[in-house]
Amino acid sequence: MADRAATLSALGLTPAGGRGGDIAVTGLAVDSRQVRPGTLFAALPGSRSHGASFVPAALAAGATAILTDAAGAALAREALAGSGAALSSWPRIPARPSPARPPSGSAASPRPWSP
Repeated sequence: MADRAATLSALGLTPAGGRGGDIAVTGLAVDSRQVRPGTLFAALPGSRSHGASFVPAALAAGATAILTDAAGAALAREALAGSGAALSSWPRIPARPSPARPPSGSAASPRPWSP
């Protein structure tokens, strides 16, 4: 996507807070170290920290928009307030299950025994 741009609306996203206009994005990153100018940074909840903790670094690298959940929006509120970046919130982004704890119902998890 380096030589093409999409918009938030073309991706099915809407900027939060009534921000007018559509935002052009030239890439997507889930790692703030991979953000380049024009990138949509997906600040997702993780098993050790929330990606929103890295919003200041993503903005400094040129992120145009941030995609996160309500918890991430709260974490990134201060950094976003002073930026021109758009925020698009997802109602709830589930965290990945920890590798040490398999998801319930998987072959590796114990199941209740019934006669």
